[in-house]
Amino acid sequence: MPLLILLVYIIVEVAAIAGLVSLVGFWWTLAIILGSILAGSVLFATQTRSSMRQVSAAMHGEGSPASALADTATVGIAGILLTIPGIVTSAIGLLLLFPPTRVLVRPVVPYLVLRQQRKAATRMGYTGMGFPGMGDGPAGPRRGGTIVDGEVVDTTTRPTTEDGTIIEGEIAPPPPAAPEPGEKQDPNEEDPRQ
Repeated sequence: MPLLILLVYIIVEVAAIAGLVSLVGFWWTLAIILGSILAGSVLFATQTRSSMRQVSAAMHGEGSPASALADTATVGIAGILLTIPGIVTSAIGLLLLFPPTRVLVRPVVPYLVLRQQRKAATRMGYTGMGFPGMGDGPAGPRRGGTIVDGEVVDTTTRPTTEDGTIIEGEIAPPPPAAPEPGEKQDPNEEDPRQ
């Protein structure tokens, strides 16, 4: 599949460059490519700063964290597309850098991220990680695996005194209670006073 995507990418980019050269000439095509690289670099820098401010504001309770993260992811994808040589990828990258275009793309980003996480989790053999269709919850029943209820016990801590001295030894059971005065003692039981 990746080889097919690479082949399609090469064919599309070569066709776009050939079409642009035949339409405007070689030098104008070269100027368009260099101009898109320059414009993409400037736009990427400004939009990265803008999306980082948006994430920072969302962390302080101002604005939506989901839209801030989706915008940041979109700007990152645009940056990757701008670094890949070619007219088509540069055009898509430039489009993703404009805020109005990001508003249109924003709902798609969480879906794509979740889909990639599910694929990665499936490849690694994880199930029940809270992804739709992979565990208990609104998405459906758990598939396979055994659930074991348990409690984590921290065995690394040791009892210490107030000054930090570690207390070594083992805990012994308390001695049996002495009989109340006037109460008969079982003859088979040892006298606790001995």
